[in-house]
Amino acid sequence: HGLSVFLDMPPAAIAHRLLHARQKRPLVLGKTGKELTLFIEKKLAERLICYEKAHLKTKALHVNIAALAGEIKAYEG
Repeated sequence: HGLSVFLDMPPAAIAHRLLHARQKRPLVLGKTGKELTLFIEKKLAERLICYEKAHLKTKALHVNIAALAGEIKAYEG
């Protein structure tokens, strides 16, 4: 058995994080900020049905780590 956690994050926030590391990720290599955001929006839309099946879901920008850890422990219990 396993536990999946969906850390929901806005596409623009993901793009911001990837802009500095995009050379390490072939799928986003050479994309501008806007292109990267659009690419992420498309990928999230394609994958959302799978992400929504996660056992736990939280907004990643405002995550309370202690609360999330408690939810994980409760799930494992």
